[in-house]
Amino acid sequence: MSDPSVNPESKAPITEQKEKSSRPATAIEKTESARLALAQKRERLQTQKNFKEAQDHALSISNALSRIKITSPLNESNFPNWSTQIIGNLRSLGLAELMLNDEETEVQGDFELVEKRCVVEFLFGRMDEENSQRFRVVYEEEVQYPQS
Repeated sequence: MSDPSVNPESKAPITEQKEKSSRPATAIEKTESARLALAQKRERLQTQKNFKEAQDHALSISNALSRIKITSPLNESNFPNWSTQIIGNLRSLGLAELMLNDEETEVQGDFELVEKRCVVEFLFGRMDEENSQRFRVVYEEEVQYPQS
């Protein structure tokens, strides 16, 4: 009736099943294994890259904030300029969305406008007090309030 060397569940000879586990991998299996290993490697590299980018961003913020120095005591006359430089430094680091929103600090519009504003705020933050005030006056006259 039935052959004793045939497994009734799989209808395959028992000798073939034993050979199947010890046989060398086929080209398709090797390709699939290589594809899986490559995907795991890419995932590890992406994780490392994301971590490095986050670490670099944190380091740049730390370095930028350490450059903000208070060399003279703050008072009513120098506080407005100092606070504007602090806000400018924070904006240039892309942290405007974390600050309290008001008409002055609210960032809206397309990406290019936001990017340009970050560059301007970066420049404001790096200038000394006298140049910062002169540059801000020119900027407000020419850019924010263009004359028709």
